[in-house]
Amino acid sequence: MGKILTYVGIALAVAAVVAGIIFSSNRTSNAVNKPPEAAILYNIDDYKKVDPALIGYTEVRQIKPAFRELYGMACDADDKIYVTGDE
Repeated sequence: MGKILTYVGIALAVAAVVAGIIFSSNRTSNAVNKPPEAAILYNIDDYKKVDPALIGYTEVRQIKPAFRELYGMACDADDKIYVTGDE
């Protein structure tokens, strides 16, 4: 019984390795072999048109925090703005 379990374990391990190799080679080969024009193109022209009546706010100025990367932003009940970043 012990030998059978050993052989089954080895067979499962070999099958898992082979499946992993096949899976990883399919993922990388598909990404490399696709020409750029085969990418999915989305038409977003309809989203660029916004009814002015739906716009509730006007941008007054931009706030440029001293972060290279911005992680989060929040506003409290007193309209104070809090930002988190990489520094």
